[in-house]
Amino acid sequence: MAPPEPAEIEQTLVQLLVDASDGRLDPATVDLGEHLYDCGYVDSLSAAPFLKAVRERFGVAVKESELIGRYESVRLLARHLGERA
Repeated sequence: MAPPEPAEIEQTLVQLLVDASDGRLDPATVDLGEHLYDCGYVDSLSAAPFLKAVRERFGVAVKESELIGRYESVRLLARHLGERA
């Protein structure tokens, strides 16, 4: 089984962000290169359900602190997840 394409991972992450926001986030407005916290895609309340969904979907645990300084955008997180697949 081939690993998922980066664009597929990115779109899945966008959908997980929308789900974690209870639909308040419009997927068309998500900039894949912008900081998840700075743009309001993730906040202290939505981080836990988002990361739980990431772990369940991709089998990779990511710490909230890693979203701040390491995998802070959808694009960077997708790259990390793709390398772990």
